[in-house]
Amino acid sequence: EMCIRDRYQRRVRGSKLVRYFTAIGNVQRVMFRQTLVRSAIRRGIEAGASRTPNDRAEVSFTLVGNNKQIQEIVTKLKQKKNINNLGAKVLLLREFTSGKEVQEHEVHSGNYLAGEWDPDVKINLLSLIHI
Repeated sequence: EMCIRDRYQRRVRGSKLVRYFTAIGNVQRVMFRQTLVRSAIRRGIEAGASRTPNDRAEVSFTLVGNNKQIQEIVTKLKQKKNINNLGAKVLLLREFTSGKEVQEHEVHSGNYLAGEWDPDVKINLLSLIHI
């Protein structure tokens, strides 16, 4: 599929923007990846997230969709607040011009239901959705 780049060197696929990030903070073993993907899906965004093998404080992720919806998630992550009741929190968010495709990630829009989800996990990132 043909992709171009916008003025920030971000990939554009059709009408959808593709943005790549690394989150540093309390992001492993606290359902960060699942919380992020579920929150993105509720906003109509494709998402994928993977652990960084040798760094328990880092997760990479990709978001594809409407930039306004993506920016809503980015803004909330930059607030350095817990995004769920397990203490998942981003302390530093970095954006890159390239990265993994959504489906290449460990947890993504296509497989997030396959993993275990604790029904007691409360997603604070969801409460910010405008429905």
